[in-house]
Amino acid sequence: MNDTLTCALVEERALVERYVADKLTDEQGRDDFEAHVIACPRCQAEIRLAMTVRAELPPMTARRTRRVWPWGLGIAVAAGIAALIVLRTSGSSTRWEDLGAVPVAPIYLGVEVRGTPARGDSIFALAMQAYDDRRYDAASTGLRTALVAGADSAPAEFFLGASFLMRDRAPEAAAAFARVIALGDTPYLAEARLYRAKALLRQGHVAAALAELQAISVLRCLRWHNPDTEQWSGADWSNAMGGECGEAQNVVKKLRRLETGTAAAGQAGVKELQSQLADELADLISYTVLVAAYYGIDLGRAVIGKFNQVSMREGFPERIGITPVPPCEAEDA
Repeated sequence: MNDTLTCALVEERALVERYVADKLTDEQGRDDFEAHVIACPRCQAEIRLAMTVRAELPPMTARRTRRVWPWGLGIAVAAGIAALIVLRTSGSSTRWEDLGAVPVAPIYLGVEVRGTPARGDSIFALAMQAYDDRRYDAASTGLRTALVAGADSAPAEFFLGASFLMRDRAPEAAAAFARVIALGDTPYLAEARLYRAKALLRQGHVAAALAELQAISVLRCLRWHNPDTEQWSGADWSNAMGGECGEAQNVVKKLRRLETGTAAAGQAGVKELQSQLADELADLISYTVLVAAYYGIDLGRAVIGKFNQVSMREGFPERIGITPVPPCEAEDA
């Protein structure tokens, strides 16, 4: 393991982001970074998640440098929560299932070898060869055997869940990721919550999926703002939420000026402003989640309940988590 490069330096220098974007050169320490990653489960998890995010989100145009949430997990969580909150069902659960799609399997970067490898470790290695070859049926069989033989539970259960997810066996995937979550603070905890949310969406369990995404955001918050040294009140989180709302409104104001032909000379164009607005809305939703968590509110159930309540009040057939009633039948009722 590299003795000079630490996880703190990796985060400070944005090495994960640069590495995944193939912008970390040999002169900038690519070899040192790769040597560090081989023995660092935390950075392996960050790379896997970053690669997943890049595969699932469209490219964004460049924008000004500003305070951001830690790259990767924050984007994935905010994007997932935003999609769940704003999506309107229109006749079936298919669109919810689409949100649960996983176009790229979680990346396997290897795990640190124990001093005395057990039989389960060898079986795990063979199973992960099948996983890398996209033979997910063989991988899932091998990983279950590895678990029985004593392989490290966290990576084996995580990639067992990933194998099930890639085979579209969502219930088994959700169960495997739940077992990873139950292990507590492992390098796979945040990813397990993210992919369990995907598995739940594949089954149409919208509220439970949003609860997992909310849990990821809270988990990151506890790492970022140590409650023993930097405790925020509900008012602090609310003020941050309001600040992001104001920033979003400011971007919309600039977009409106472009729409009306009153923009000042040199103002950013539509694409750049849309990129800025996407960032501000993502931050807004992230803080909304944390305000809800602070006051013990299950945001998923709250959003679904409120959406359905308004639909019922106004006589609209759209429901979240419920098959919509055809308009003619609703009128007859």
